[in-house]
Amino acid sequence: MTQAIQKYCKECYSCNIRKIHPQNPSELQTMQVPSRIFELASMDIVGPLNLTSSGHKYILMCMDFLTRYPECVALSDIRAETLREAFVNNVILCHRAPRFLLTDCGAQFVSELFEEICKRFNIEKIQTSPYRPITNEVIERMHHVLETMLSHYVSDENDVWDEMLPFVMMAYRNRIHEASKESPFFLMYGRDVELPFLSIIKPDRFRFNVDEYYHKKIIARFRKAL
Repeated sequence: MTQAIQKYCKECYSCNIRKIHPQNPSELQTMQVPSRIFELASMDIVGPLNLTSSGHKYILMCMDFLTRYPECVALSDIRAETLREAFVNNVILCHRAPRFLLTDCGAQFVSELFEEICKRFNIEKIQTSPYRPITNEVIERMHHVLETMLSHYVSDENDVWDEMLPFVMMAYRNRIHEASKESPFFLMYGRDVELPFLSIIKPDRFRFNVDEYYHKKIIARFRKAL
């Protein structure tokens, strides 16, 4: 079944016409690899998109540099107050406050209100150079991937893309990353996700099996992945 799925994905016409064509990278200074989860995070805004029936028009993206684990939140506007609430509720309270936060020079990210939030949580902001989005290449690539994945499902129903966003995020978090050879979900939580359809193809997956060396295996896999 695995080979059949891989073959189907490689031959998918919808995927192939949306793929990013590789380009020669610019000679920019590379960032040091973080040593902890959400030590360095990158943030950006997608939109404006088609207005949904729920009133959403933008997406706030925040990605952890170490695991490539993204958080995406549908927003009705991009005022500093709205970004602050989304950032605190979906990143800081769910994971941790990043030690460093990389953003562009958008007015929302350089506002006094957002600066105050960063100061309160001891977050050091790093801003990209104006008109040089490649400086924040990780989040810019995620920007394209997100729009590509959403376009598969909402091409005929553009007013419900916010309803599909959680499912798209689940798919992205559980696909294998080329660099780490692991999924962002595994690198974040130390386990593979239990997808809903597994109850159909693997009905006995909930059998409890005690393994006193389980934590050592997880640590070893983490070290191998990173």
